[in-house]
Amino acid sequence: MTIKLENLKITTITPSFQTKLTNLLSSMGTTLTQKRRDRMWTALKRLPYQSYSCIKAPDGVLYFMGKTQDIIAQLDGHDYNIGPYLVCISGTSIQTRQSHPIHLFPEYNPKTENRHLHHGCYYEGVDHPLMATPDWCWASIGPSYISALSDTDIVDMFRLLYIFIIRLNWSSPLRSSWKYEAMDHGEAL
Repeated sequence: MTIKLENLKITTITPSFQTKLTNLLSSMGTTLTQKRRDRMWTALKRLPYQSYSCIKAPDGVLYFMGKTQDIIAQLDGHDYNIGPYLVCISGTSIQTRQSHPIHLFPEYNPKTENRHLHHGCYYEGVDHPLMATPDWCWASIGPSYISALSDTDIVDMFRLLYIFIIRLNWSSPLRSSWKYEAMDHGEAL
């Protein structure tokens, strides 16, 4: 069996992500042995993400950010590569076990208000994507995400948010204009 390097997926997890997440979980009473940490890093690398890192919002809130692989969306009967999404879960959200603040936005335009068919935001006197007020339609994925959050299952949280991005329910759009932005910025396949 030959493994071609161009087909090999390499996902990076920054040392800052590892350290800050380990410290956050420890502060919440979750003891992570080296074996449990290694399992978590391995499980994160198996998800369809390119990288994991940390980012701070202008107000100082720490976010754990995953950059997805390119997202392929079917829009008007055609496939479009709309590029990666940035999935940002705040440390505050993890600590308080609440589904906010969490932000998802396309890398092609982090400041768009139409972030996704089922997720948008409002810029009310702010201009940074992590400072915007999110607007969600969690639909059926909400309870699963809350369950992962309650269990402090970081891997499942990133997995469920990825599923949220790739599954589109056109019968219940929150931000139907997102489709046109995605088509304009995406590459038709």
